[in-house]
Amino acid sequence: MLAASTATFDALKWTGAAYLLWMGCTWVKQAFNSAGKGEVSHSAAVQSASHGWPDFRLGIVTNVLNPKVALFFLAFLPQFIDTSSRGRAEDILLLGLWFALQSFVYLTVLVWLTSRVRQDVWSVKLRQAAQVCAGMLLVALAVRLSLSRAPTTWTLP
Repeated sequence: MLAASTATFDALKWTGAAYLLWMGCTWVKQAFNSAGKGEVSHSAAVQSASHGWPDFRLGIVTNVLNPKVALFFLAFLPQFIDTSSRGRAEDILLLGLWFALQSFVYLTVLVWLTSRVRQDVWSVKLRQAAQVCAGMLLVALAVRLSLSRAPTTWTLP
């Protein structure tokens, strides 16, 4: 779909950039609003009770709205497909599903562990600084994404 339409790529790119910008600004605002209150944000308490589910959901939305993920699959997976076979689309789908399954298991464990560390080990000031840095990083990524262009030529298997 992205290969067939630059407009589709641009729509996904701008949606993703807007989402990253909104998320980054929200994190920075929450960090400054919670200064001195003993808690990074209201969402930190919610995340503590839900064992990282908001973090995981946020990661899914971020990846779905990131056109770089689709470009990665278009560039990386075809090299593992036998070009002489008839079921190239099915092979790509199977490899994509396998990658998604592996990523799901790995990232589930990663989110759970980092959620525990963030709540149990980090001081309030360190969490606030990390939240500001993460928010600024997301804003920078939004700017970079908005300045990116679709490839002029697409190569499909």
